[in-house]
Amino acid sequence: MKKPKLRIFKSRLLLALVSLSLITVSSCTKSSNSSGNAGAIFAGTSNGTSSCGGTASFILTSSGNTVSTTGSVGSGSCTKAITFSGTASGNNVVFPSQTYTDGCGNSYTISGARTISGSTLTLTETATGTISASCTFTGTK
Repeated sequence: MKKPKLRIFKSRLLLALVSLSLITVSSCTKSSNSSGNAGAIFAGTSNGTSSCGGTASFILTSSGNTVSTTGSVGSGSCTKAITFSGTASGNNVVFPSQTYTDGCGNSYTISGARTISGSTLTLTETATGTISASCTFTGTK
């Protein structure tokens, strides 16, 4: 009976990570930033593929050097919306480990990093706790 439980667990993990991955980024130009708004180059919608769930979109917003995205943790009736925030510097954003609890009390610790080169955005997210997985998204704006 362990195989069906593992299959359900993997499905929930994939759903949780895909939920985090379903975010968008829009702005196609990169400009020099002397205003202290390093996050601006990440803001907008990017479409591409995720190693955890096929095609995906990411929406990122920025305020100064803070870059944020929304998503969810958990699955089914346990799903809870979250905001995932990090700090931009140059062409990189680092999302420090942040712990979230879904609607059923399950704990998820998520960290990530994003880089941008031209119009290509690469995102890597790692989740531990109730689930353990790492996903990479590559897309263009």
